[in-house]
Amino acid sequence: MRYRSNAQWRLPRARPPGRRRSDPRSVPLGTLGGDWSRATAINDRGEVVGQSTTTAAWHPFLWRNGSMTDLTTRGVWETDSIEDINIRGHLVGARGNRPVLFR
Repeated sequence: MRYRSNAQWRLPRARPPGRRRSDPRSVPLGTLGGDWSRATAINDRGEVVGQSTTTAAWHPFLWRNGSMTDLTTRGVWETDSIEDINIRGHLVGARGNRPVLFR
């Protein structure tokens, strides 16, 4: 991934199954069934957090060991925004206009 001056990350495009990636360092994260996802943070273990669309709405996710988990199944609300993850797997974000630590 490359850093752009406007502070956005360039995400790899989806590729058909069975085709090799042109950049072996990029890993497609996928979605929760919708068309879009965006990563907001990665920790030293390679765990990624962000938001992804489902067929109906945006949901926060945790991507670990090649699998994306919908965090609404773990007590996080659809409207919660997950912004970072630490080495212990604790998530920090916002619920409404209040900062929240999710464990």
